[in-house]
Amino acid sequence: MTQLPQLPQFWRQVVTVLGGALGAQALPLLAAPVLTRMCTPEEMGAYSVWLGIVALSAIGATLRMEAAMILDHETEHQRTCFRVVFYSASIAALLLTLGATAARLAGFSPALHLPWAALLTLGAGAWLTACTQTTYAYATSHNAFGKAAHAKVVTAATIVLVQLLLLYAGLGGAGLVAGHLAGLLAGYATARRLLQPPRAPISWLPDPAQRAYLHRHQAFWRFSLPSNLLNGAVSQLPLFLIGMRHGVLAAGLFALTQRVLSAPVSLLAASVLEVF
Repeated sequence: MTQLPQLPQFWRQVVTVLGGALGAQALPLLAAPVLTRMCTPEEMGAYSVWLGIVALSAIGATLRMEAAMILDHETEHQRTCFRVVFYSASIAALLLTLGATAARLAGFSPALHLPWAALLTLGAGAWLTACTQTTYAYATSHNAFGKAAHAKVVTAATIVLVQLLLLYAGLGGAGLVAGHLAGLLAGYATARRLLQPPRAPISWLPDPAQRAYLHRHQAFWRFSLPSNLLNGAVSQLPLFLIGMRHGVLAAGLFALTQRVLSAPVSLLAASVLEVF
């Protein structure tokens, strides 16, 4: 009996990552019709804007140093990388929360469209996203694509489940934000449990090892960070402009449409890029 040729290792890894990405993307898309019936379009729009701000802020919070994780395979170097990202993400989360609060108190128009629950959790969302991305980079450096895919599915499933439960309890837009944070926390905890990355305690100020690591990989925060921030800002710009000009209802409809249309291409492209 003729046996089918086995896929090369590269494409096997792509299929593994794609499977996790499919699960992580399919669950929110399948739950979208239920979510949109359980909350108002305005609440969904405010959640989409919150999600866009978190995604963009997380890029700056990492300083793009998670990409250096793939170059440095030594345990101590990766420990230092985690410490650098934890420190920068903590500072960014604090500044983001303070800035959002100040903008709301000052009567800045875009901040008035978001509820206090969303504004006060922007920093927490950015911190969890940044730390999770760094942990996934650690998984990539060790070819642990299956474990990373498992964590992504846990994240998506927890987000959908908690959001549905909180919406059923009547929390509305706050439930969408709280559900997303719960999913990020569950996925991050799962990734750390499965991957067992090195412990990385942080201090009040960067120590010499952290400063040396930043200097050695300065190309990431000098060149890669600005370009990725610009790219992320441009991709989120229509959502922000629509929200500012037409309100959170139109922003929510645009975000949902964009997510459905871009899912097929982005899934395959992101999976190949992660393995490559």
